[in-house]
Amino acid sequence: MKDSDRRKSENLCVHATFEDQGAGNLCDEKVDAFYQVKIPPRSIISTSQEPNQLILETLIVGRRFSIEKELLLGTSIILVRDPDNIKDCNAIKVLSADPGCGKVFGYISRDLSKYLSPLIEKFSMSFEGCVTSTPEHIFGTVPIRISCLSLASSNMIDSEVFRSLWADVVHVVESAKTNPTSGKTKYQENLCLLIKEVLQDNIHLFTVDELSFLESFLSLSNDCQRLFVSLYMRKGPWFRLSTISYVEILNVEEATKELSERGYFRLASAEVLLDDLKRILNVLAIPDLRFVQNILDKRKNRSSRKQDIITSLVSSYEGGQCPCLPAVLIKKFGVFVTISETAESLFWRAQRLFFLNGEQDLSAFLFADLQIIKYPAYNCITTDKIFRNRSDMLSFEEAVKVAQIMDQSIEENDSHHGSTLKWFLLGISFLEKEHRYIDAITLLRRLLSVFTCDSRRGYWTLRLSIALEHIGRPTESLTVAENGLLDPWIRAGSRLALQRRILCLGKPPRQWKIPRRPLNCEAGTKSRFYGYDGEQCGVEELALQYYSSAGGQWKSVQSESGIWLNIFGLLMWDIIFSDVPNVFYSRFQTAPLDLDTYNFYISRKDKIESHLQNIQAGMAEEILIASWQSNEGTSCKGVNWDRHSLSDLRAVVTCVGGSCLASLCRHLAQDYRSWSSGMPDLLLWRFHGNYTGESQACRG
Repeated sequence: MKDSDRRKSENLCVHATFEDQGAGNLCDEKVDAFYQVKIPPRSIISTSQEPNQLILETLIVGRRFSIEKELLLGTSIILVRDPDNIKDCNAIKVLSADPGCGKVFGYISRDLSKYLSPLIEKFSMSFEGCVTSTPEHIFGTVPIRISCLSLASSNMIDSEVFRSLWADVVHVVESAKTNPTSGKTKYQENLCLLIKEVLQDNIHLFTVDELSFLESFLSLSNDCQRLFVSLYMRKGPWFRLSTISYVEILNVEEATKELSERGYFRLASAEVLLDDLKRILNVLAIPDLRFVQNILDKRKNRSSRKQDIITSLVSSYEGGQCPCLPAVLIKKFGVFVTISETAESLFWRAQRLFFLNGEQDLSAFLFADLQIIKYPAYNCITTDKIFRNRSDMLSFEEAVKVAQIMDQSIEENDSHHGSTLKWFLLGISFLEKEHRYIDAITLLRRLLSVFTCDSRRGYWTLRLSIALEHIGRPTESLTVAENGLLDPWIRAGSRLALQRRILCLGKPPRQWKIPRRPLNCEAGTKSRFYGYDGEQCGVEELALQYYSSAGGQWKSVQSESGIWLNIFGLLMWDIIFSDVPNVFYSRFQTAPLDLDTYNFYISRKDKIESHLQNIQAGMAEEILIASWQSNEGTSCKGVNWDRHSLSDLRAVVTCVGGSCLASLCRHLAQDYRSWSSGMPDLLLWRFHGNYTGESQACRG
């Protein structure tokens, strides 16, 4: 799958018009970059036209980076390289051509600057031009016309490199003729892309009316699309129209009217449901609520709390004393609007079908520059649909809603089960703090006997073992920890903690040379110590000072699970993105759907074990380097390219050793969800020479 097929070019509209043809107008038809664009092959593009014979009509993008908010028609501009740009090393700034001004208006699009940049740097080409049209809003793209001002020597122009680069420029120009911009923002483009992807692969899950509704969103005006996305991403559910203002939306009232007519919005009326009335009142500020209360109720000694005022107004409306309350609200404060139930349910469904695993953030996707993000290369091998039919999907949606209601009930203490368990845990914490360990032990044993199939059993077992040690029963504490390792519901971090307890209870733990107690013991605050240098420090700095005092050039990183997930992702990259049926359904996944399940290891067991043998045999560093060089910057779950350098990762891999790395990768492959958290806070390593070393993991 090609990169050009993966990502939609951002706000690019380039037209080539030769001097003998005159300059044409910018095309404004809306064409889908992913499904309708037919880009001419580079090999058939003529490069006979010299650079000084070509006028390029393109756009200034990235206007939010400019302090010059308004541009006038005919403003002179020049193109200047921006090699220090951290987002794009090929970036080209658009500056004012006025001498001594240097105002930055924005940037040339990434697609074009990719090829113009080396022409400017290596062949001394320079470009100037002017603004040909003003944008709809201050952050909108600005149409410009540019031409080549100066050229390199004829010998350089005749070189193969120059001709190749210029052919690429012409290729971008020609292909852009069939992909003119519609002036959409990133979040517009990305939501439209999400809808198209879902409709393309899941058409059997929607009715004809539902398909028509979602498809109609693609033809809405820019203002309508922008307003819908903006409110859909806000908390709501009701909004006061008079307070809605976005610089990129020209006419909020007209957009609201159109969205209401098309069924995307619902407006408040004089006959409103009681639940909706409560939510509408919540939108208003306290002074507004008091104003309404003064109109409808002349009584004095009213509460100043917002919820008390709302309760009073709702009670009056419900009892018939103030039947005109909704009408008063609309007359005084204007239109109130909410996302319609149809739009809410269908866009929620599209979101679930697009992300599938439910873990990716819609907001992060909508506002991401998909042209910058590199998604990994993999094959989508689908032998089965996620949902065979609409009935399966509706059953899944119902199950999700029930689960959400249950979670909410537990959080709000509406569930007797959730409330009782919460008080149990609070009681245990209180008893431990008061050193009433026998009472705490009784409650912990009760929990373990009642909840026999619960993922929290590991935490409870660990606390029970610790409490038994506190009252001087180390043998029983050891037995509890050992029995815990036989419990199938105790996994990952809790299992590792129990193993450490067994080691500590079996032999005296290693003590620091100088016992140190924290300077503060307040709950919820990070402990502070006096370090070996006499200065205050955290527990991680204290641990590093201790190991350094024993000799050796120790290095450290405080990242808990982060560095291990980085190493796992890089070492197991080819396994993660290997050809396995029905785990990749979209071009925008950063991991297979089964990574967090036991099936990840089971379905790839032979490949994984063969790969782990190579890691154990000492090939980890070689695999790590090759994976980094091949995939740097590509999105992958657990991999953070900016957090740890390649040199640090190589050092850690070398010092940890093949056996430990193979074991770590095996645990993560077997149960990624459980093992991806709860790792030690601090990792230290040092070299001994002859390319050997050691590492230590410390928990604060």
